[in-house]
Amino acid sequence: FLPCLARTSFKHGNRFARLSEYDHSRNCLRITLMATNECIGGIRKHSSSSTKENKNSVFKVHEQEMIIVSKESFYVLAHACQSLGQLIEANKCLDKIGSYIEEQSKYNDTLFSDTMKRVSGCNGKDSLEASSDLVGMVGPKQQDKADIIGRAQTARAKSKHQELFERANLTFCRIMLKNQTPTNGISDDIELAIDVYIRDLASMSTKFSGDNKIELTKSSSSSNDILFNLACTAARQVCVRRLQSDKSISSNNISIGKETDKTYDILLSFYPKGHVKSYIIVLDNMCAILTAIKVLREDNSSFSTRMSMLDVMCLQIASDFIQNILTDPKQTSTNTTILGDDPFDREVLILKRAQDQFSHAVCLYRALDDGHEVCAKWADLLLKVLTRLNIMQSLDDISHMSSSQKGKIEGISDEVISEVMSVKAFSLTMSGSPEAGINCARAAWQKGLKKPNVQTLIVLIHCAPAESILMELDNAIPSMIPKKCDSTGIDFKSPKVDELICAFPTMCKSSTGKSDIAVLGIQYLWISMLSKCFLYRGVFEPNQTAPPGNTSLFCILRSYLLNFEKLIENCTDCIPREPTEQMNKILDLILKLIKKVRDKKIITFQESDKGPSLPRKHKKQRTKYENKDILLEKRDREESTSDLTSYNLIWDVEQTKNNIGDQIGCVCIAEQVWNIAIQVMSINGKEDNDVDDISRIYASIFFAKAHDFALLSEEEDGLALSKPYLDCDMKVSSLSEITILTPSFHFHSQNKDEVKSVS
Repeated sequence: FLPCLARTSFKHGNRFARLSEYDHSRNCLRITLMATNECIGGIRKHSSSSTKENKNSVFKVHEQEMIIVSKESFYVLAHACQSLGQLIEANKCLDKIGSYIEEQSKYNDTLFSDTMKRVSGCNGKDSLEASSDLVGMVGPKQQDKADIIGRAQTARAKSKHQELFERANLTFCRIMLKNQTPTNGISDDIELAIDVYIRDLASMSTKFSGDNKIELTKSSSSSNDILFNLACTAARQVCVRRLQSDKSISSNNISIGKETDKTYDILLSFYPKGHVKSYIIVLDNMCAILTAIKVLREDNSSFSTRMSMLDVMCLQIASDFIQNILTDPKQTSTNTTILGDDPFDREVLILKRAQDQFSHAVCLYRALDDGHEVCAKWADLLLKVLTRLNIMQSLDDISHMSSSQKGKIEGISDEVISEVMSVKAFSLTMSGSPEAGINCARAAWQKGLKKPNVQTLIVLIHCAPAESILMELDNAIPSMIPKKCDSTGIDFKSPKVDELICAFPTMCKSSTGKSDIAVLGIQYLWISMLSKCFLYRGVFEPNQTAPPGNTSLFCILRSYLLNFEKLIENCTDCIPREPTEQMNKILDLILKLIKKVRDKKIITFQESDKGPSLPRKHKKQRTKYENKDILLEKRDREESTSDLTSYNLIWDVEQTKNNIGDQIGCVCIAEQVWNIAIQVMSINGKEDNDVDDISRIYASIFFAKAHDFALLSEEEDGLALSKPYLDCDMKVSSLSEITILTPSFHFHSQNKDEVKSVS
């Protein structure tokens, strides 16, 4: 029952360690080690007293199993002791694992040497059978010596390979244990011991590389990569800890762009210059420095001088890397079995890893308030890598590639490059280079015109100067929003429209301190586009619970009117013609939308070539309107005289509140428009009488629209009380030629009864 007890207690100890219950984990693992020790001792005692034939019995299998359980238990116990701060006990656990590895290595050496002696001196059947049993071979009893020697060498290579993995794992654990910083700091002797362990681990990662006479398989090739990654991980952990210490950085080493502790120089010494893994080591060095920068910036007690020096150090390493890899990307050494001799595979591997590290750097500095200048430099380095990968996946370069090679560089499109360029443009603008920022933003927008991105448009508006914000926006919107199939106008049902509407608040915020005219222009486009979306989509649809951007139409309009009031406060001679005309159009559009809500024409909206039309169930009513018959239908008269006690406003509908606004908002808009009309009327031209006339005309128009909003704020559901009294039923084509459409009162062709009914 001892093997079963050992396995069960180890399982529970491992689970307790994962749950950070280290005290319970140690208790379970001690039971495991007591069980394995008792079991291994009994097996070895039995083997020493048994005959030769029973040495390779089932007890040997149990012994190997218990040794594996013991090593795994010591690993978990070392982790638990390290977490509890018991470094001496953790070191003893690792020493015990090392003794197990040495014992297994001696046993394998003895087994191999005995096998080779028996093969070289075998003359009969018994010797061959004995040698075959020793190397664990099953097959014909009569085999030649060459076959037995080959099998023995293969088995020995596999055991060496497994031993190498165990030693590398043990060395890595020793490095992690010694790298843990105690309260009094790490002494110089421990630092030297860490360097020795890193050198040993790097040496192990170069084993089985191609100079070995044994032919490598795919599994051993991937194993070599695992050991190399293990060495890089250990060096990264040590380098991050050393860079965070107070004495790790000096200004003398910044000029040459190398870290002070020389951790990665140990790894670079095992590979020739230009080797593909030497570039990977440099990239891992950048990752370590960036990690240290992130940790130091999160610590408020750190000095800004040290972080600035680390910024310069990492940028210098990255610049040298780009210069080396892009000057002659095929200069990498072909002395590598892991990656093959294809220069394309090596270049793609290096560029892909560089893309990941540079992207991490861009994300790190982009989130910092004082990192815009450094972020722009990292974005420029990332653009060089992406441009190279984009060139490699062009048709001229990939025509000779296989499908697997094409898949390695997939995804580097113009849209990705455009997003990185927009990040660079934003950083340049925020770091005090507005001209370079707007040029880069325009180039980013042109780069991504195939699939326009809203974020790129926001950056373009943010970087644009005050006088060109509206021009940039007007030029970008037609390429941003798709048109209808017949190319008659914008397709307001497209998801791109929702994305653009959600982006308007950010664009308004970025333009607030630059120009009041630009803010009004952006809000004008925002309101008009949202209103047209309601007209073409419908407000009372069940799925239309909230408008795009979660901002009601009246909320945006009130902000627009407030900004317009601030604009005309300083106007004494004349009113701004273009913003005033835009305000007039917006008010007309919103009044049109409210009238459709009042008439419930948006509920059952039908689309045709001529635009919105009445539903089919009102065919009789539509026919009478087309014949210009002004008689009221029987249904309308019944509704108007049915129940006068009910008082349900059109603003009481939940969808109307969420998408357009409520009654209080409509009243506030009427008051704001009325105040604007008073301000416009007070603007008089000093010498030009035409200016005075224009001010009075606009004032009268705004007074009328304010009156319309006030009437519609009390509109009841289904009654259409404001229908005969709204001034917006009059149409004004332009200020230069005012045409007021009034009802005709000529009834010469009608009889007296018709006139009587009309009156």
